[in-house]
Amino acid sequence: MANLWKKAAACFLAAAMLSGGGPELCAKAAGTPEVITAASETGRAKTAEAAGEISVVRKGNILLLSGKGALTKEALKNMDFSGITEIQIQPGITTIASGAFQDQKTVQRVSLPDSVLTIETNAFRGCEALEELHFGKSLKTIGSFAFYRCKSLVSLALPDSVKTLETGAFQECTALKNAVLGSGVKKLPIQLFRGCTALETVETGKKLEVIGEQSFCLCRSLKNFAIPSEVYRIDKNAFLGCTSLTLNLPEDLEDQGDGSYRKKGGLKIFGTYLYSEAEKILTLVNQERGKLGLEPVEMDRELLEGAMIRSAELNVLYSEQRPNGASFDSVSSKARAENRLIGVGSAREAMEVWMQSEGFKGHILDPEVKSIGVGCFSQGKIKCWVQLFGREKAERPGKQADISKLTDIRVAGENYTFYLGKTALELEPGKSEKLTVYLKNSGFSKASAAVAPETFQWSSSNSSVVSVDENGTVTAKKGGEATITCTSRYGDRQSLCAKVKVQVKLTAIRPEAKNIRLAVGKKYRPKLELLPSNAANTALTYKSSRPSVVTVTEDGSLLALKKGSAVITCTAGDGSRVRTKFTVTVRNYASAVRVVNAPADLNVGEKQLLQTEILPVNALHKEVNWKSSDPKIASVTKSGVLKANRPGKVKITCQARYGAGAVKSFYVTVHPKTPVLYGKALEGGVKLAWKVPEGAKNCTVYWTNAPGRKFRKLCTSTGRSYTWKNLKKGRTYYFKICAMAKVGKKNVYSPWSKVLEVTVK
Repeated sequence: MANLWKKAAACFLAAAMLSGGGPELCAKAAGTPEVITAASETGRAKTAEAAGEISVVRKGNILLLSGKGALTKEALKNMDFSGITEIQIQPGITTIASGAFQDQKTVQRVSLPDSVLTIETNAFRGCEALEELHFGKSLKTIGSFAFYRCKSLVSLALPDSVKTLETGAFQECTALKNAVLGSGVKKLPIQLFRGCTALETVETGKKLEVIGEQSFCLCRSLKNFAIPSEVYRIDKNAFLGCTSLTLNLPEDLEDQGDGSYRKKGGLKIFGTYLYSEAEKILTLVNQERGKLGLEPVEMDRELLEGAMIRSAELNVLYSEQRPNGASFDSVSSKARAENRLIGVGSAREAMEVWMQSEGFKGHILDPEVKSIGVGCFSQGKIKCWVQLFGREKAERPGKQADISKLTDIRVAGENYTFYLGKTALELEPGKSEKLTVYLKNSGFSKASAAVAPETFQWSSSNSSVVSVDENGTVTAKKGGEATITCTSRYGDRQSLCAKVKVQVKLTAIRPEAKNIRLAVGKKYRPKLELLPSNAANTALTYKSSRPSVVTVTEDGSLLALKKGSAVITCTAGDGSRVRTKFTVTVRNYASAVRVVNAPADLNVGEKQLLQTEILPVNALHKEVNWKSSDPKIASVTKSGVLKANRPGKVKITCQARYGAGAVKSFYVTVHPKTPVLYGKALEGGVKLAWKVPEGAKNCTVYWTNAPGRKFRKLCTSTGRSYTWKNLKKGRTYYFKICAMAKVGKKNVYSPWSKVLEVTVK
């Protein structure tokens, strides 16, 4: 009886969630799939298509979810998951939202389509029965604790599309034995597999770079793990408690002593070790000790080298702690105390500062001190000073000269910031400039260390415009813009960018003529050739030596006011200092020219003598120059004879020889030459022959069978002949032909040929 009531209640609940309960209840009773649509906030049931909601189809213990966009916890809050062991999500859903299936205790299998891009925080957290996971091929992100404590999950295979894994995504999946991470994953986050006690094997892609803190902590069954060669950082306790693990580390990974590993090397800085200044400090120290009757100290070889190392490290981090996180005394087992200083320029100034501090002064005047090491490192105007004090008898070093060299400084953690000395450059083609990266000294705000370019990987977004070498030297190649990126080889792989604009400047300005002749009252803008043609700034300034004769406007237009001459100076406005000069002579020159008989059309082979009219009629000179834009189509002689040579369209220009701006142009379309048509009478037919004129595409033949009648089209052909059969014997036929050429987008035709008369045999 109780089971009957439960079944009835379930039917009632399903009916309440549907629009129209009768048919659905009948369907359920008949054993067909149960269809459920999540209600909207207003409580009204709607279809998934109409409302953009989640639709659910239940087939026994399988739940099919469909819809579009995000599958949210809110959309599923009224769903009854009792007895559901498998969830199949249909294409269209792109996101499994935070907590969507959290703590669903019966779900054993989940299948995701290719449309799912993101699995958010806690999406499947606490699904303790979950055994199988099938991911789509487009998944990109798995959020924090998305599969936390999925204690039945045995294996895991991520698609290559996954780029981001967040904190503890698979933490405490205690049954997980095998995990395959796709090639797209570059960073394993904090606690990714922490507490996966059954995990035995893990495969990662070759592009993996970072293994986060506690990623595999307490994975006590993990046996072999090959670290890919691209890994440059393994954070603290990444493999803590992995008691069965044989860790295969690349040779260039170095134990930092705190459970973390870094690529060998670190920050590289270039500077000078000033041993000469160290000797001065030693002298001043013993002078101060002598004032109190204390025994002098001696320079110790080990302390000296340790102090030089520390002085270079102060350039990066001004602190009693070394950049690698260790205490100052780790630089030498003999070191008992340290004095530090940054910024002063001489040994005497350094001693004065130290003697004003009770702590530093106490180290200098300590009667138990017997040995000392002094370091002085200089980079540019910044000097860093260090004293290391020992209580053992000194092992004297040999005398050393100052030395400039590249120093490798180990840096732990990620609490340092790089910046570029310049983030924007303007260069001319062929010019180079070196970019310098600086490190902010977190212990001394007024100091920054210049970091050697070897610390970074350099690249250009467009190497055809701007190249960059391994030393950070940027070289401009051609006009344009590019971004230079440098990425730290170590630490957190910080990236810096500089925008480079290559300005192509003018190298020459060439006027159309050294002497330009203008008619009185004529306005004319001379033609100037600017080189190179891709110059970025083509602005010019103009100046007339005699504005009363010739004025010049901002755009370079000339206005001839009266007879005389003036020199026009044209100067580049891009700072290149390029300039040119030309003379303008004003007389009674030609101000305009007309072509009296300019033709619009000519046929190939035709000639025409062009006639001109010069204004004013009393102009000093009336000679003209002719020019054709394409002499192969139509040529024009010095005397003005125009000849059509081949089909096409050409521009003919007439320019007064004395009088700039007195110019007239017109266009001529050249038609094909008229083809010659030949004919031969045949038994019951006619054979026609012709030659397609040069430049023509085809020929068209028309015919008629009586003089005076309308001609009709017989054929259009690119060939040279046509045979017409089955004609009436003894009848006479009349033929004519024309040729067609393509000029631009237009068809142009030759004149018709003479009519050919053929009588059929």
